[in-house]
Amino acid sequence: MSRLIVTIPRSLMRVTKVNWWIDWRGQSGGSGNDGTEQVVYNKFPRWIGSPEMRLRGEAILQWRAHMMSARGRVGVFRVPMVDALSYAPDLYGGSSNGIPFNTGQRFATGQGFADTPVVLNLTAAVAGATTLEISDADAPLEIRQGVYISHNDWPYVVTSVTKDGPAKIITIETPLREAIPALGLIDLDAKGLFVAETDTMGNPEYGKDLKATPTATFVEWINR
Repeated sequence: MSRLIVTIPRSLMRVTKVNWWIDWRGQSGGSGNDGTEQVVYNKFPRWIGSPEMRLRGEAILQWRAHMMSARGRVGVFRVPMVDALSYAPDLYGGSSNGIPFNTGQRFATGQGFADTPVVLNLTAAVAGATTLEISDADAPLEIRQGVYISHNDWPYVVTSVTKDGPAKIITIETPLREAIPALGLIDLDAKGLFVAETDTMGNPEYGKDLKATPTATFVEWINR
C-alpha cells in the first residue's frame, strides 16, 4: 500500500517523556471455572508510544507543518524513537541536527546530513528470528540491554547481550519483521513508521509565551 511518508526531524523530537512500548495485543478469552483468565494472542504485535514534546517559537511552526502534512490518519510518520538512555547524539559526538557540509554549512532548514550510528549484523538472520550476531566495534557506544534499535524502520528492543569473542550475541523483541542480510546495518538511533491515533493528534496549542507541550500518540504502521 502506497501512503505519504512524513519524516519528523530528530531536532523536533524534544521529548520530556519517553514511553515507547510493545502492544502484544492480547485479548481476554474470559475467566475459567477455576478463576484463571485465558488470554488470546491472534493479532500482530505493534509498537505504540505517546511522547510528550516541549516546543517554542519556530519549532512550533515546524511541528505544526509536519503534523498537518500527514492529513490526519491518511499519511504515515517516520519517527525517531528518541530515548536518551538508548542513544543521545550530543553525548556521543554526534548532532541532533545532523552532519553539516565540510564547510560547516547546513541545508536551508538548518538540518545536515543524517547522523545515524549503526552496528553491523554479522550473520544473515531470517524473519521471525530473535537472536542476532552483531559487531559494535565501530559504533560510538556499545550496544546494551534494554536499548531501542531498528532496521529498515522496523523497531526492536534489545533484551540481552552476550559477548562471543569479538562479536556479540543479542536477543530482541519483537521477532524480526523482515530478514537482515549478513553485513546489514542496524540503527542505534531507532526509527519506526507510525500512524496517528486521531486526526487531531499533536496539536501544539500555545499561549502568549509561545510555548507548546504537544503529545503525539503513535501506533505502528504494520500493513506495509
